[in-house]
Amino acid sequence: MSQSAEADATNINFTVAEWTDESVPALLDLTRATLGTGGAVAKTEEFWAWKHQANPFGRSYGNMALDPSVADAEGCPRVVSLRVLLRWRFRSPDGAIVPAARAVDTATHRAYQRRGLFSRLTQRAIADLTVDGTRLIYNTPNAKSLPGYLKMGWRMVDKRSLLMRPLRPLRMAWRMARRTPQGVTAASSAFFDEGVILPWAAFIERHGAAAFALAEEWERLRPCTGLRTERSQAYYAWRYGLHPNVTYFVCPLWQAGQVEDSLAGFAVVRPNLRFGAQEVVLCEMALAEPSPQLGRELARSLARHSRADYIVAHFAAGSVERRSLRAAGFRRVPRQGMTFTVRPLAEMPLDPCSPEAWDLTLGDLEVF
Repeated sequence: MSQSAEADATNINFTVAEWTDESVPALLDLTRATLGTGGAVAKTEEFWAWKHQANPFGRSYGNMALDPSVADAEGCPRVVSLRVLLRWRFRSPDGAIVPAARAVDTATHRAYQRRGLFSRLTQRAIADLTVDGTRLIYNTPNAKSLPGYLKMGWRMVDKRSLLMRPLRPLRMAWRMARRTPQGVTAASSAFFDEGVILPWAAFIERHGAAAFALAEEWERLRPCTGLRTERSQAYYAWRYGLHPNVTYFVCPLWQAGQVEDSLAGFAVVRPNLRFGAQEVVLCEMALAEPSPQLGRELARSLARHSRADYIVAHFAAGSVERRSLRAAGFRRVPRQGMTFTVRPLAEMPLDPCSPEAWDLTLGDLEVF
């Protein structure tokens, strides 16, 4: 776009439309140009399809702003801004289903920034989602985007605290001080004892029936401390088995005295490099019974069979998982956490703006 065209951008009569399958290539071009291309959230067609079309909670809601004065290569109006929200479902402690949405992808072409497009698209999303029965929108904004959300009615719930267990503290400190990848590898063999901790696909191939049965029973027995993602076999398979850019792993726990016969629990994890150190992200835990002692055994097994520098996790205060990790030597990371915000769309018996209203894991909170 020329400088004169950019100068006239304030006079453009932008049109707004919902995203379509046909618009995906243009949307990906926009997100790659503004948000980057690499890492776990690499903006590929496979990632978009997994995230926004294959989600078991439903196709993502999204709208886009178009500049009718500029045509793309196919002669269509240019896509200049995008706002997508991921469909989600929570279950409340009384068993009620709460339809929700997570504010995820937003991008505006650099020549069209500071035109109010982010606000316009977000306000339209709020109106549309309110009408279709969505009860709340939530997200984990960074410091740069947080003020904009607060102006549009988002409320700060809290900073979701992180729990960490150092595995090799001296090496971790040295690597983080250098903040360089020298000597650090992303190979799974550098993170895990591969004879015990298996890639999701391999674990499910061998133990899928037992694992899904245990996970279903876990959701029935586990004391719920707040709004919790509605978990199902379809959810687990999509969330941890089909991600096109990330391989998740599973650490199993077997009943005492039995070898690969009776599953007592499992943890879903992923390897990650952060500030030059090797990090194991603990996303989920499922146990055969809601026992902190059993959870402690699983957490200790994960630590024993991990070769990384440390393990990081988040579970709700008062949950079985959090008590398990505390008993296994995990401690809260001071002054660190994930900013968690909510935009209520309807009245609810449970106040979603209260920190105690949420029963989340790091698998719920991590950006994906």
